[in-house]
Amino acid sequence: MGLALVATGLGTALAGHARWRRNERAIAADRPLPAARTVTGLVAALTVVVLLVAVLLVLEVAGR
Repeated sequence: MGLALVATGLGTALAGHARWRRNERAIAADRPLPAARTVTGLVAALTVVVLLVAVLLVLEVAGR
């Protein structure tokens, strides 16, 4: 689970950096800011991690 959270955090950092670069280019070219493309994927990844943690917690409690 820890690795899944680290991977999600890394993905968030990389996506944030890429979005910042796109925004900087758009501002320099006096264009509208581009839409966020990776938010849906990051939300899905975090949802999967949270669901896995919930399942593991339920299994741990049920096993006692």
